[in-house]
Amino acid sequence: MKILKYIIFFSTAITLLFSSCKSSVQPDKPTAEQRTFNYEKELSQLNIPIEVSLSELQKKVNQQIGTTLYSDNSFTNNDNDGMKVNITKRGTIRLSSSSNVLHYTVPLNIKITARKVIFGFEAIESTDFDVDFHFK
Repeated sequence: MKILKYIIFFSTAITLLFSSCKSSVQPDKPTAEQRTFNYEKELSQLNIPIEVSLSELQKKVNQQIGTTLYSDNSFTNNDNDGMKVNITKRGTIRLSSSSNVLHYTVPLNIKITARKVIFGFEAIESTDFDVDFHFK
């Protein structure tokens, strides 16, 4: 009885082996087509927590930025604009923060001198003022 089981098992295995190898499968070629993808650009955000001493940062900023921020001492430069402009820092730049937002105040002195020539006559006007700019 055992021999009969082995004969049936081996004959079934050999039959399946030879019958499955009779034909080969030839799949259809995929069609080549050009596709255009329109990806929309999305704004991404990256939050990096940092800790900085405001007093140290304020000291470094004031060391790096000199007293004279802008100087135009000629009426004839900048396409003959007829103006002289001098912008100077009149104090220390102050830094503060609230709600994770950095605020800074820049105290400036602005001096503007304008020259206009009309019918050969020259008119020169000058103004000088102080202003504090606040940024965040």
